[in-house]
Amino acid sequence: MVEIQFLGTGNAFCPSDRLHSLVLLDGHILVDAPPTIIPQLRRADISPSSISNILITHWHGDHTFGLPFLLIERKYISDREGEAKLTIHC
Repeated sequence: MVEIQFLGTGNAFCPSDRLHSLVLLDGHILVDAPPTIIPQLRRADISPSSISNILITHWHGDHTFGLPFLLIERKYISDREGEAKLTIHC
């Protein structure tokens, strides 16, 4: 059975107290990479280096603009040695 964790349920305009829509599958697969991805992962106590796959559903900014921040965080903070593999599916 697939474990589904909702890390945000907002929309493109990020309503008050709701971060951008973000779903985590089985603890290591993210669906999309919104601009608020780093705070969302931190709030859920999930290290960005534990993410093995990202599924990008489409190219709107509220689904992709967090990707550069995630990659920079992994390179300089959570996976400095580059040992954790990350596959991005578009």
